[in-house]
Amino acid sequence: IDDRMLEVVGVVGVPQLGISYMIGGLQHHRLAQCRSVRFTVLGDPVPVQVDGEAWMQEPGYIKIIHKNRAQMLFRDKNFKHTLSEWNSKMEAVRVERGLMSDVEVQV
Repeated sequence: IDDRMLEVVGVVGVPQLGISYMIGGLQHHRLAQCRSVRFTVLGDPVPVQVDGEAWMQEPGYIKIIHKNRAQMLFRDKNFKHTLSEWNSKMEAVRVERGLMSDVEVQV
């Protein structure tokens, strides 16, 4: 949904994040839904990961805002099926013309 809202969730660690992503039924701690969020880090450095980038955050603050949109790529099952059919037809043409397939090796 393009509501320009950020979902802020808390997890105990990376395993919980991975399992909740893979299984989908596991719960994480939903902290907020907002347009911007500011975290204040006090004391010792803490591990932080935002959008795949990880670092050790020194004391200070992190502000995250929705800036703009980017097109996302996703798997299209119909295209995958069409590509598979096309590859099969191309292989049949190679065999018909006596050409080698990409996986065959001449000895």
